[in-house]
Amino acid sequence: MKPAFQLIFLFTIILTCFPANGASPDESFRQGNEAYMEGAYRQAIDHYEAILDSGLESASLYYNLGNAYFQLEMKGMARLNYERARRLDPRNDAILHNINLLRERIPGEENILPKPRILEWRNHFTELQKVDGWAWTAIILVLVVAVSLATVYVTPSPAWRKLFLAFAAVFLLGILVSIYAAGRQYQLEYVKQHAVVMEGNVAARSVPGDNGQELFILPEGIKVEVKTAANSWLEIRLPDGHTGWLPDESVEVI
Repeated sequence: MKPAFQLIFLFTIILTCFPANGASPDESFRQGNEAYMEGAYRQAIDHYEAILDSGLESASLYYNLGNAYFQLEMKGMARLNYERARRLDPRNDAILHNINLLRERIPGEENILPKPRILEWRNHFTELQKVDGWAWTAIILVLVVAVSLATVYVTPSPAWRKLFLAFAAVFLLGILVSIYAAGRQYQLEYVKQHAVVMEGNVAARSVPGDNGQELFILPEGIKVEVKTAANSWLEIRLPDGHTGWLPDESVEVI
């Protein structure tokens, strides 16, 4: 596992967010890091969660909190905080590394959640940027295409016209890819809701209720998509398309 302090970013926080007689957020963060290094993982968790309780968050905070839970073998809480860290910093290799390391320790995840390699490549590519990043990429490519097409009209050489037309076609493809990636990231960030299973061996049922048929069993730490809610149950969807109903107390929304 990569160390807890791989992601020590600039942690700029207003001190007045904490009571005058309490530790400031940056002081709590430092104390949490020290407690982690000393192996006092519960104490580290208390310091990190005190910062979250104040309404503040950062990728490094969630990452370090996930590492502390990982050390205590609390897979659900570790996955939840790693995923929250990835939401804020989707391109960070350390976060992705530890998520994959944790997934290897979840019994049967690869069998429960089969995912074709091409979908993994797609996900990795679209997560290179957030929605605004892909939007700016598309805008820049539109300008490049416009310049290329304008050059075609003012260039007397047929060879140069063909070259700039080829450039325009390639960049047009880039625009379409960027729009697709932006749309997918928008769905993931603002429309689709994901959650982590916080209990071990939770039975997904065919209908919302204990009398529903048991469809499959999910281990602690599995990430699922939340489709809808009914009473105290959530309908979830796995990456392979299978759906089922889980008690809402058995999962935590990312």
